Amino acid sequence: MKKYLFLGLSLLMLFSCDPEQTKTKQYVVNGQRLYMQYCTNCHQADGRGVGKLYPPLNGSDFLKDQAATICAIRYGLKGEIMVNGQLYDQPMPAMNTLKPLDIAEIATFISITWGGGSQRVTVDQVNEILSQCKPVD
Repeated sequence: MKKYLFLGLSLLMLFSCDPEQTKTKQYVVNGQRLYMQYCTNCHQADGRGVGKLYPPLNGSDFLKDQAATICAIRYGLKGEIMVNGQLYDQPMPAMNTLKPLDIAEIATFISITWGGGSQRVTVDQVNEILSQCKPVD
């Protein structure tokens, strides 16, 4: 099934006339692959998280803060956070090995898929935000 989904999205990209739209679709596809590799263990493939242990991304109010999302992907989280009115207190590991492009693609995927976004997160945006983030102790 995944093979056919990827093929379908690939074909859509080939026939798109708008280069920006094509690039956004490419970010979503690559972001989904990276999300499946790095994020599904805790946040699950459907983005719904794990009960009161790991917060959802699907429909999450946390995603409204793009800077916080990008900083969390790079540097992780430690301490309590509130997501959709629920308190969570499990550490999220830093993903220091991800390149800014990887982070942009993951952020684009989760924003468009579950956060109500419609725009691609660019590498320039990620670099600007990361320059202002502080690593988690």
